Amino acid sequence: MDCNLIVDKLLDMNPGPIPRFVLLKEFKGTNPDSAEYQNAYEKVCEHRYVKEIMESQIDRGFWPSYHGDTEGKIRRLLWFGIESKHICLQKALQYSFCCLRLVIGRTTSPTKLIMRLQNTL
Repeated sequence: MDCNLIVDKLLDMNPGPIPRFVLLKEFKGTNPDSAEYQNAYEKVCEHRYVKEIMESQIDRGFWPSYHGDTEGKIRRLLWFGIESKHICLQKALQYSFCCLRLVIGRTTSPTKLIMRLQNTL
C-alpha cells in the first residue's frame, strides 16, 4: 500500500494537532510556507502539552533538573514538531551554550566551542 494513501487516510480520521502536524511535515512533506503547514504548526504551538512545557521553563532557559528534565523537554518539543527557532528552544540553547562556555572556557563562537568539544571526545 502506498505511504501517501495511508497518510491521507490517517489525516481523514482527523487526528489531534500534534500527530496531524507530524503527518503533514514528516510524511507528506508539506511546504513550510503553505497555509496548511503554518496553521497546523500554530495549533501545535497552542497545544496544552507545549504550553505546559513552555510555562514550566525557568527564565534562565532550562527546566530543573538540567540533565534530566531539560533534555527530556527538549526532546519532547522536537517530537511534537516544534522548530529549533522557537523561543523556548532558543532559550534552552542559549543557556546550554553559556554552561558549556563556563565548563570549557571562554570561546568566541559556537563553532569554535563545538570544535573544542569534538577534540576532547
